[in-house]
Order: sequence, then C-alpha cells, then structure tokens
Amino acid sequence: IQPRIQLQKAAPDNDLVVKITTAEKPEIKLGKYKEAVAKLKDESKIWTPEKSGKVIKPEDAAANQKKEKKVGLDEVLQVVLKEVDITLPAFMIDEQANKELTQLIDQTKQVGMTIEQYAQSKGLSTNQLRAQKRIEAENTLKLEFILEAIADEDKIVVEDNEIEEFFKASKEKLNKENPTRQKYFAASLIRRRKTLQHLLE
Repeated sequence: IQPRIQLQKAAPDNDLVVKITTAEKPEIKLGKYKEAVAKLKDESKIWTPEKSGKVIKPEDAAANQKKEKKVGLDEVLQVVLKEVDITLPAFMIDEQANKELTQLIDQTKQVGMTIEQYAQSKGLSTNQLRAQKRIEAENTLKLEFILEAIADEDKIVVEDNEIEEFFKASKEKLNKENPTRQKYFAASLIRRRKTLQHLLE
C-alpha cells in the first residue's frame, strides 16, 4: 500500500522532520483449515437410515433425516477466516477502510444522499457504519493474503492459455504500452478464482 507521509516539523534553518508509516506483509499460519472445511462439508451431507447402519421405522426416519444443505462459498470462507492465524497491521486496515468509505461516499452522492442519510437507512450511526466498514476491510484483506498462501501451498498455477482465454472471454485488448502488468493482473484474478473453486471441491 501507499505509505502514509506526515510532516512533523518544518521550521526555518532547521531540517525537515518527516514521519513515514508503511506496512509489512503479515505472517500467515494456515493451521488446520483443511480439516475444518472438510468437517463443514461432512456435516452438510444428507443423513439416511442406510448410512446409520440401523433399522429405522419410516416415521422415525422422517423425523431424523437432515435436509440437504449445499455448502456455499461464504460458509467456507468464514471457516477459513476462523481457522487461519493472521494479524494485520492496523495501518493497513485503516487505509483499506478509508478507501472503501471514500467509494461509498462517492456512490451515495451519485444518488443524492449523504453518508449520514445512508447510515440512517441501514439503522446505523455514522460511527457504527465506520466500525462496520473497518471489520469488512480487515476480512477482505485477510482473505486476500490467505487465498494467496493457500494457492502457494497447494501449488495452484495459471497457464498462458488460461490468460489468453480470459482476454478472449472479456473481449479486453492488451495494452501495448504495458502488456506484462495487464497479464499479471489477469493471472492474479484467475489464480484467486481457481483457489476459491479449489476450496469448494
């Protein structure tokens, strides 16, 4: 992220004193997230009398049978967030939260609302909205780092033909001035999508 630069002292005939704050990439301990995700998927499977190994009366089977529940991506990601050990620098979270709030303010302006009115429409105070956005920003950043770590651990790679297919499907042309950067961005999106699919499988 962009460093935060703060002027501390600017006096005639004195050195300028500047404070620069930045953030390092956090350490990630993936732990036993795979076991937790597998457990979530197992719990979602349909219960049947045959699986229980017992003779069950029809009326009892109807009472005991669990409804089929397909595990969604949100549920999987919540389990991953809970299991993986990662601590983000507060500065990084603040910057992401401010970025998201700025975008939200711009969006509310376009529909003729203030940020205060938007917060009220959600039943929140402005401070509560800011706190909510900070939590969302923290989880967004955590997932970005976690998905990258999972992709590294499980050796999820992106082939050249996948990048080519991406540009064909999106009908977006490569920028002649900086094609490498554009391909890198496309590859990162494809890799993240493959990692999410990998978690669901």
